[in-house]
Amino acid sequence: MIRRHPVACATSAIVIALLWLPLVIVCVNALNRDELLVSWQGATTRWFGQAWNDGIVRDSLLVSLRIALVSTAVSLVIATTAVLFWRGASPRARKILDASTVLRIAMPEVVFATGLLLLFARIGIPFGTPTVALGHAVFGSAYATVVLQARLRALDPALEEAAGDLGASPFRRAWRVTLLLAPGLLAAGGLAFILSLDDVITTQLLGDPRENTLPLVILGIVRRTVTPEANAIGAIVLALSIVITTFVIVASGQRGRRA
Repeated sequence: MIRRHPVACATSAIVIALLWLPLVIVCVNALNRDELLVSWQGATTRWFGQAWNDGIVRDSLLVSLRIALVSTAVSLVIATTAVLFWRGASPRARKILDASTVLRIAMPEVVFATGLLLLFARIGIPFGTPTVALGHAVFGSAYATVVLQARLRALDPALEEAAGDLGASPFRRAWRVTLLLAPGLLAAGGLAFILSLDDVITTQLLGDPRENTLPLVILGIVRRTVTPEANAIGAIVLALSIVITTFVIVASGQRGRRA
């Protein structure tokens, strides 16, 4: 029987509270009737309606979703290609690919965003949705690659070898492996989508000033003052992230059992 250590349990509880308490405060303030958020004056859903009726908020949400969808598609293509290459690569090539993946995760976002800014400016690519989506795909594909590598390690290599012995072409074998990666693709796609949806730095550097994403709109609001509407928008984004994460977990589990 595993004994619970009181100090470890208390530390875990404190860490979890510090992580979730700010989010709980945002959700509570989103329902607070007090416009100044000084005290609790009862619950209301007025701020959610005000946020939804704000044309700037709606337009920025559509821009964020469009960028996230494009970025997720590009990230999955890059990650799937990288993983299929990694599967049959030499140990040295695997180390190089792993190093490039880890560097994209560990490197400060502002560094590669600035590099992409200079690159796009030098070759004359106009800033907008495509440049932002490519910027998000730089780090989104890295996280997607890690997820797909974990899924690939769980697959039996004998399946691909058996398909080759039965006369399957290399393309058909690669396609079969890609189908077996479906649970990982769902998880990787959901993670890349959420990362793109919440990004600020890359979006600010590579985006069109005339098209703001939802995080940039929230940032612009809270720079002046923290309003109930800003909390309502934050609560909506939090709920959207939870729904996407839950769907990915459930769908990945079901497909994993079928595979």
